[in-house]
Amino acid sequence: MSANHGWRNHPGKMKITYSNGTPSDTANTTEEALEIIAAAKGVDAADLITDDSGDRTLVWLSEEDAENDDGAKAVAQITE
Repeated sequence: MSANHGWRNHPGKMKITYSNGTPSDTANTTEEALEIIAAAKGVDAADLITDDSGDRTLVWLSEEDAENDDGAKAVAQITE
């Protein structure tokens, strides 16, 4: 997990799926997706916690939520 360091930054359409049922968004890069998520959650993108160790990037609002979490507490996920 990282505080926005080392995420994927693949060009192409990235799909943002929010865990609370907010309609999905799309972005051209993971960095852009993180900016969109941050704006939707009212936080700074640099403060988001990410984990891109699988086929998706999970996004949390805090280290506490991300710690030992399999994604259940993530506020969003980003997929290609």
